[in-house]
Amino acid sequence: LRPRDGQVYFLYFWKAFCEVACMAGAAPAEGLDAEIETLRDQLLRRLDGAGSENRGEAEGRGSLSARPRPPPGICADALVEEVHRAASMSGCPRFWQAAAVRLARRPQV
Repeated sequence: LRPRDGQVYFLYFWKAFCEVACMAGAAPAEGLDAEIETLRDQLLRRLDGAGSENRGEAEGRGSLSARPRPPPGICADALVEEVHRAASMSGCPRFWQAAAVRLARRPQV
């Protein structure tokens, strides 16, 4: 698990849970389950990349780096991009296409 400011965020917990389940003998994910886990892993890579950039900026600011960091996040456009990528490699592209359409229709926050 990767705690951040004393908290473990859902995507990290989910990944750790799946890894422990595999170590305990659970069958590996297949089909759409595996595709969803792949999306999760890609989103985590984006979060980790953004986190390292933000840590570098905070370290350069000196005393400001002591402030609590906001929870990690991914912009809606990046999520839609990853869902389209999943659709392009999927055995169930209609699932991903429907998800992308719904995500694209959401109001921007």
